[in-house]
Amino acid sequence: MYEVLNCLWAELTPLMPTIHCTYQPIVETHRAALSRYNDATREGFVSFDHVKTFWLSTAEFSQTDEDMAARCETVLNTTMAEMETYHSQKAEDFATMTKEHLDGEIIFYQQVN
Repeated sequence: MYEVLNCLWAELTPLMPTIHCTYQPIVETHRAALSRYNDATREGFVSFDHVKTFWLSTAEFSQTDEDMAARCETVLNTTMAEMETYHSQKAEDFATMTKEHLDGEIIFYQQVN
């Protein structure tokens, strides 16, 4: 059992930088959208591009706040859907790779015997 896991880990290790590069832009986008969402839902405070800070009247705040929060929710939902897609693809790839490896081991041991 441990030999199989070690062999699979050896096959996966070269792919780790690629996997990290794949997820990184989505995670960064999600973090930025979440930060802006938190800013938009904080009463009386709106931050644009984290450069300028404005204190708005109640009417201005509520409209700006609602628009910003709605846009952020759209981005957050999209990034979560992307992460779910990546996760399901990763699970399928891992299952396929494991099956292929075990099929190879079975063939090898059948030839040995």
